[in-house]
Amino acid sequence: MLMHLLEAIGRGGVQRPDELAAGLGVSPDLMEQMLGDLERMGYLSRRDAGSTADDCGPAACSRCAEGCALTAGGRIWTLTEKGSRSLRRSLRRSLRRE
Repeated sequence: MLMHLLEAIGRGGVQRPDELAAGLGVSPDLMEQMLGDLERMGYLSRRDAGSTADDCGPAACSRCAEGCALTAGGRIWTLTEKGSRSLRRSLRRSLRRE
């Protein structure tokens, strides 16, 4: 389930936690726990309201076509290098099975 969440975040775009939860068929509370778990394990990085867009870096801003979630009081979750590597390995394994 956590790998599916990494995949959803890795696709980019703007998604609220409740949208991610619905997409994975879990409760919003469980989604928040999953996001926190992935952050603690080093797969995700979080930026909270009050951060500046500069904190995200240009790659993150290019995925926020609907405006900056940070200035609207939200949070942004992005894959860390560890998260990106894990996602790439998972996708390669999936492709080999097909």
